[in-house]
Amino acid sequence: MVVLGAHRLAPESLTELTQIVQSANMLRLDIKGVRDRAEEDRWIKEVQVDCDYLSRTVVIYITEREPVARVGLEGGTAVWVDAEGVLLEPAACAILVGIRPQAGRVAPEAVAAARALEAFDSEFTSLFPHFDASDPTAVTARCDCGTVVRFGPIGTLAQKLPILEEL
Repeated sequence: MVVLGAHRLAPESLTELTQIVQSANMLRLDIKGVRDRAEEDRWIKEVQVDCDYLSRTVVIYITEREPVARVGLEGGTAVWVDAEGVLLEPAACAILVGIRPQAGRVAPEAVAAARALEAFDSEFTSLFPHFDASDPTAVTARCDCGTVVRFGPIGTLAQKLPILEEL
């Protein structure tokens, strides 16, 4: 078995995940089953399985998910999400908090807002390290000194952050 495109997953875990046995008869290989089992891993976005019957080689092409933003879920757990909002792994610290996941994903506007915060390089984020999105009408940032900044709905956060640099 040859695996291409896997950077985060160890070959041993892929062997376990796909359940391909080296001595197995390739003609009986359940390619759809191999693909479906591999795609159960949250890090795997897409899988293509090719069999070369002459060389008796199974080639698995993996497209992995890439973490693009950190979000804080309700309850305080901080996680990395990909561009589609798929929850990937715990994050060391969250910037955007109060996000409600549904069916293992966060809303696209939450991903866009978290990405905007990741890209926002300002002294403001050191004073206001957490942006609370638990209120659907407004993302709120609070500083230890008691100052509160309301940004409006989460979908507008990316447009409003650049205004802070002008202040």
